[in-house]
Amino acid sequence: MYFTQKIKVLDAETQKPVPYAKLILKNQNYKNTEENGDAVLEDSEKISEIQSFGYENLSVENDQTIYYLKPVYKEIAEVQVSRPKFDKTIIIGELKKKTSYGAIKTWMVGKIIVHKSELPQKLFLSKVRFPSFNYNKNDVTINVNIFENKNGLPGELITSKAVICKKGRRITEWTLDRPISFPLEGIIVCFEWIINDQNQYDTEMRYSDGRVKKIKGIYPTLGGSGSSENKDMVTGVLMDGEWKFKTYYNSRSSLSVQLELTD
Repeated sequence: MYFTQKIKVLDAETQKPVPYAKLILKNQNYKNTEENGDAVLEDSEKISEIQSFGYENLSVENDQTIYYLKPVYKEIAEVQVSRPKFDKTIIIGELKKKTSYGAIKTWMVGKIIVHKSELPQKLFLSKVRFPSFNYNKNDVTINVNIFENKNGLPGELITSKAVICKKGRRITEWTLDRPISFPLEGIIVCFEWIINDQNQYDTEMRYSDGRVKKIKGIYPTLGGSGSSENKDMVTGVLMDGEWKFKTYYNSRSSLSVQLELTD
């Protein structure tokens, strides 16, 4: 007999749903809650930890129907922080779609972006754009994670957002709520697919021997530009609840990402 269990993830303070929370399963994979904080677990799926940006990680020892995440509040030192003036705009990167990046499993792919500015003042990141393709009936979402660039691999996570990719639109744009300071060493923009019913679709995997296997694909599909010397990408896999990153070399493609900076 086939059993499922419906669970809900809520904010411990507001009691509101936590959308797209990451449910790390004991088989090393993960899945995400829906926009309303709900998820359905199969009988074989056991949660080991729940993660969501802006909340403390929750270690799960016993099965429950409702899980509560505690918000994280960062203490800000009392120093004078420079603010963007928005006098100048600088565009980095091109939006091309000659190749594509998709997902049928849990992974993350990212692009290293460094900009040597001739401007004497500090620059701020205000917008992120990327080609996205979605043939679902509804809008889909993907996590856009911005990391510090630590010698070509993701360092500390600066900010993260579940960005909506509108059905029928070829370019997705994320306007940051607050522009963030753009480091001299650059940043790494990573895309993490959200594994839930909203984003999944039915497809097939065809093998060289003629076999066909029905599988679940995950929207959106991202665009890439043709590149013969691509050394600016990384990939990540989830192991024991943590992302493990490595340099990713693709001789035919480079992930398309465009940044808008301001002074």
